[in-house]
Amino acid sequence: MFFRPSFTILAKDGKKLIGVLQWIIKEDVGTGVVEIEEVLVLEDYRGKGIGAKLVEYCIK
Repeated sequence: MFFRPSFTILAKDGKKLIGVLQWIIKEDVGTGVVEIEEVLVLEDYRGKGIGAKLVEYCIK
């Protein structure tokens, strides 16, 4: 068994949680290889670029 670092990014509108992106590092730390496990955005907030912004943040 081995450790795979995972990360979560939250998108909020005020205090309301409206989106989540989770990813894991697939290779040794420092290689830049990750896998996005899921991107979730509340239905009322879809189509507004929130999911895209979460992915952009993950890539940076």
